[in-house]
Amino acid sequence: MVRVGNELSVDPGTDVRDVSGLHRYPGLIDLHTHVYWGGTSLGIDAEEFCRTSGVTTAVDTGSAGPGNFAGFRKHVIEPSQVRILALSACVARRHLRLLASDHGRRE
Repeated sequence: MVRVGNELSVDPGTDVRDVSGLHRYPGLIDLHTHVYWGGTSLGIDAEEFCRTSGVTTAVDTGSAGPGNFAGFRKHVIEPSQVRILALSACVARRHLRLLASDHGRRE
């Protein structure tokens, strides 16, 4: 979606669609994805998924860690048309341990 409005001037060959009566969003954020396709058994193709779901930003929640993050960045994040934000698996595990240890101390 580039523009929404009435009486827009467009170049010949521009794909124009009448979306009146439909919900229109500038882009959705998926806060829990695994988009390291080929790098993990849970990984999906971010481009394919996002193109069909209206998602423009995917937050990968731990598909890569210290041992394979460079490959994830080079082969998935950098060439992607989708904005991918990555939560490292090592950070997630540490954070979860801290939450678990704090949970028992709070009253």
